[in-house]
Amino acid sequence: MSDRSLASRYAQALFLSAQEQDLLDQVEGDLRLVVDQVEKNEDLARFVDQQLIPPENKTEVIERIFKGKISNLSMNFLKLVFRKRRERYLREFLEEYVELADSARGIEKVEITTAVELSPQQREFVKNRLSEMINRKVKLIEKVDPKILGGLVVKIGDRVYDGSVINKLDSLKRHLKSVHLQLEEDRGEMAT
Repeated sequence: MSDRSLASRYAQALFLSAQEQDLLDQVEGDLRLVVDQVEKNEDLARFVDQQLIPPENKTEVIERIFKGKISNLSMNFLKLVFRKRRERYLREFLEEYVELADSARGIEKVEITTAVELSPQQREFVKNRLSEMINRKVKLIEKVDPKILGGLVVKIGDRVYDGSVINKLDSLKRHLKSVHLQLEEDRGEMAT
């Protein structure tokens, strides 16, 4: 089983339980807290990654650290993760869970690529326009790629809208080439 499908399966189970208990936001916050703590604290990260430590010991430590700071549902999820020795996938579980929760909230993840970083005003304008276009709230994932020269590339799900300057130049180049070939062809016909 691939890492993504494993993460998806665990996240789906957690998401359904959280949704049923009306804890979507709480559980997302809990997972963020745990993942952030593990990633920021080297000792904790080493402890969590150490496969020689029995799952019960890891669960005990995690429970001591996060008891009272996260929901029972999140704590039970972590216990399951450690018992099944899936702790190395904590970040993936969080990412998959956030996608499911955002979808349930009516939020669409939209990836945009620009040649330069957007100003706050530009960001807000783009976000509002995209939101109007797709009739959903938008969560922008921004990338900067100077190679596109200007404009922007928008990816919504599996659809890509390329409004970059480089794409327009390529399109113009193809058009000019076809016109040139047509002229050459016409000239050849006139010569015969």
